Amino acid sequence: MTAARVRRPHRSLAIVLCTILLAALAATLPGAASARADVEDFTFSSWTVEMDLSLRHPGPGAGPEVHTTSVVEVTETVVADFPEHDQNRGIIRSIPLALGDGQMLFGAAQVFDEHGDPVPFESSHGGGEVTLEIGDDDYVHGETTYVIEYSLSDVIATIDDESVQEFYPNLLPTEHPQTIEQFAAEIRVDAELAGAMLRDASCYRGAADDSSPCELEAVELDDGGLAYSYAAGPLAADETVTVDLGFEPGTVPELTLFEEQGWRPYLIAAAGPATALAALILLLFQFRASRHARGGTVIPRYEPDEELPPHLAARLIPTLQGNAFPAAVLWAGVNGVLQIEEGGDEPGDGKDALKKPLLRKTGSTDRLHPLERRFVDTALFIGDGGTVSLDANETVGKGYERFTTSTADAAVDEGLLAESKTAMRARSRTLIAGAVAVVAAVVATILLLPAATERLAPWAIGAGIAAIAILIVGACVPVTLRTDAGAAAKERLDGLREYMKLSEAERLQMLQGAGTAERVEVDERRVVDVYERLLPYAVLLGLERSWTEELQHHYEQADYTPAWLPGQSMQYFPLALANVRTAADSSASVGGDSGGGASASGFGGGGFAGGGFGGGSVGGR
Repeated sequence: MTAARVRRPHRSLAIVLCTILLAALAATLPGAASARADVEDFTFSSWTVEMDLSLRHPGPGAGPEVHTTSVVEVTETVVADFPEHDQNRGIIRSIPLALGDGQMLFGAAQVFDEHGDPVPFESSHGGGEVTLEIGDDDYVHGETTYVIEYSLSDVIATIDDESVQEFYPNLLPTEHPQTIEQFAAEIRVDAELAGAMLRDASCYRGAADDSSPCELEAVELDDGGLAYSYAAGPLAADETVTVDLGFEPGTVPELTLFEEQGWRPYLIAAAGPATALAALILLLFQFRASRHARGGTVIPRYEPDEELPPHLAARLIPTLQGNAFPAAVLWAGVNGVLQIEEGGDEPGDGKDALKKPLLRKTGSTDRLHPLERRFVDTALFIGDGGTVSLDANETVGKGYERFTTSTADAAVDEGLLAESKTAMRARSRTLIAGAVAVVAAVVATILLLPAATERLAPWAIGAGIAAIAILIVGACVPVTLRTDAGAAAKERLDGLREYMKLSEAERLQMLQGAGTAERVEVDERRVVDVYERLLPYAVLLGLERSWTEELQHHYEQADYTPAWLPGQSMQYFPLALANVRTAADSSASVGGDSGGGASASGFGGGGFAGGGFGGGSVGGR
């Protein structure tokens, strides 16, 4: 926004903002927190649960998609003891619908008072549960009775143990901040199901995950059914009761996901992998479209290309860019532009050689390639200074950060690199396909998270992760590629690498070969000159350790100390050079920023309180 477009806020807007800020501050005060907590400040005098469990068979003429289901009719009679002052307008009851890998169906709910008169309520379904907000805007006081009736279908299932089907309900909410003075429950099993039961029922009481047993009273009904009852009190906050009834396998037909929902969930699950696969195919085409121009046969060579200084060479092979700074320092040194001296209070030698190297400008940069000239003048010796420390120098680091942004343009200007329109189009296609795959995976995951289809969600999640990886890789594949001239320059650079990898005898043989014997006299001083000019490229190509040892040997043989490294014993030349490399790297690096829902079987004593289905929560409103 420019200064000309700034407008003074209206007075009314300032008042509104102040009001919002004051309201937000008031909401954080202890009084506000306690006001919100007050709606939970009551107790339940009693909580009674009645459940009628039966099988519902398809009627005559029903289609093949209709199958026998297990149904439980639930009646919860809840007596809340509210305070006499205006605090509560009713209660909120939530009922989870998850059951193992599946999901139960919720029948229409009704709420009455103790006289059988309807009580107003609102129901909502989301997040895998049904929430009933019972009451209206009127406050309620003292003992208030709510009779909540609802049904659940598909309540018997194979959970973990294939040898048994289970009815495994939490009879109380697993989350209730209030105490319950008296609790009673009765579960009535019809005669058809009673005949399929396996051994006695199990009962568990306590906080969630508590495996403490409780004892059910079983009674055989006149019609051949069974009734299980349990009573207790008082129950502490969040204490629940869970029962588990086991039935013979196959008592209730269990349909596969395909039989229940057809192709739809599988098509949703396949959307993410399919689009991710398309993005992967486009990424492979992008790799093909982003190939650099190819060079010819690599021939070992010992003469550096003066038109290919370290920073340009590093742009041709991006993996070398981390070596460009120290290589460029040595390039300026061997070309007589600077000297590397010992910094600090006292000069060192041996293991302390060049621990804090100091660069001193000793010659004109006109002899350097324009790119390396700009490196020396704008990254190293900024202004009129004749010396600079390489010991984690932040000024040098920031100057180098600015300098490196121009090296890619320099490589393009030199005709070594060029932006490929074909590669750019391929990148665009990959990124678009990857983004579509991510969106498809997210949407599919959301649609598959309901319990009945959540087993398919990992396919969508995995596809989303793969699509994100494709996006990252696709964005990183370069679109500025080597030209034919760049390929030839890289070929010459590879030739230097091959030469430095040769044995000493092979290198000397090349120096006195038929094509070079007349213009090169192979003595120690000539070898030093050739090897010294290759030193920056050895650092650039990651061969500095072996090459500095070779150069050290020839320095000692020629009894020669390089002008760009005065005052240093050649005995410690490799170590001194390694310290220069470390200091250069440190300067280059400081410039940038661097409850409810059954999940396990409880049959045969392996269950626990709160481990069954349903339960959910209850609280005031």
